[in-house]
Amino acid sequence: MALYKKTAGTTIIRTVDNTWIPQNDLLTEWRDYVTWKKAGNVPDDPDPLPSPTPEQIEHDALKGMVKVQELLSLQLPNVPTWVTANITNVAQARDVIMTIILTMLLIRDKLKA
Repeated sequence: MALYKKTAGTTIIRTVDNTWIPQNDLLTEWRDYVTWKKAGNVPDDPDPLPSPTPEQIEHDALKGMVKVQELLSLQLPNVPTWVTANITNVAQARDVIMTIILTMLLIRDKLKA
């Protein structure tokens, strides 16, 4: 086990004490990590994310269908206003994209059946 471990983002975990270290050159801990890495060391890969169960996927898709129905009820001129009001950060944008993709996959699977 290495002294540091990557995460899904830019934060690093120091494994000896499980300290999360954000990428910030002002932090001594981050500078220690950069020095350690420049010395030829390699951090461990991040822990894998658990795969969603089929039930979780279907639940998310059904929840997404409600969101999709809301979107479909919009009039075309109101779409920019809805997007501006409801998507204000990257997490919300990812949620909308994931919702649309999962809903499309569920619809595809229902059409195949």
